[in-house]
Amino acid sequence: MNNIYGLSRNIPSQTKQEIRRNSGFGCVFCGLFIYQYEHIDPEFKNAKNHDPKSICLVCPNCHSKITKGLIDKAQVKEAYNNPISKKRGYVNENNFTILRRPLTVCIGNIIFNNPRLLLIVDEKNLIEIKGISDGNLLLNAVFYDEKGKIILEIIDNEWITSIKNWDIEVKGKEIIIKNNSFDTILHVTVMPPNAILFNHIKMFLPDGSILESEFDKEKRCGFVKLITIRNVGLQTNKLSTAGYIKISKGNFLITGPTTFSGGQIGRLF
Repeated sequence: MNNIYGLSRNIPSQTKQEIRRNSGFGCVFCGLFIYQYEHIDPEFKNAKNHDPKSICLVCPNCHSKITKGLIDKAQVKEAYNNPISKKRGYVNENNFTILRRPLTVCIGNIIFNNPRLLLIVDEKNLIEIKGISDGNLLLNAVFYDEKGKIILEIIDNEWITSIKNWDIEVKGKEIIIKNNSFDTILHVTVMPPNAILFNHIKMFLPDGSILESEFDKEKRCGFVKLITIRNVGLQTNKLSTAGYIKISKGNFLITGPTTFSGGQIGRLF
């Protein structure tokens, strides 16, 4: 719906990206990365354009307080000038999604069936699933960039990501993180309560191995490439396992019953 000046509520993508960076990629008050775009001054009904200097990110809870008058526009302006995530260096979400078994986790076209552990590198669990007494599941994971810095950390379902990433976009069930070359390095889609899709990963592991995946939604196919520091790994269009991937001293092992379809396993180069 347009306002009295004919301005659409649809904010151009480039403007949204500028607003996200200005806001520190999360709610300017609390730093949660489940957010909405809030026109500060003027309000949307009186705005003639989408000025990124006058629009910020707020979470649904803080947005409700603004609508009810519990937070005034002067306080919003003050928070936008000094977002909390820029003070502490990260944005987070305490419980981004609720998961239960049976659970399917896809990394590109690697399908993990009801996993407890997905990836272990030199005895360090990088992606794992824990159960708790109420039947819900806790996801724990760490994702690194090429410099060995953490781009996303998930601790017992609390999602935490550094604001040093070039862009962090949350669209419904999706989280998209891009580097300073504006390449997507992590794209996650959650499908509660029984699935998580890591649609795209370009992940550098602590030992120097590389895990890269891509999934084409239209063709419903994709690839996964894992290369260890000894140039041993796999390149596959589809792999389904009830186990996990273990990398140790430059070698890798897939545990548990596994079905492999197309590609290479072994020395890749």
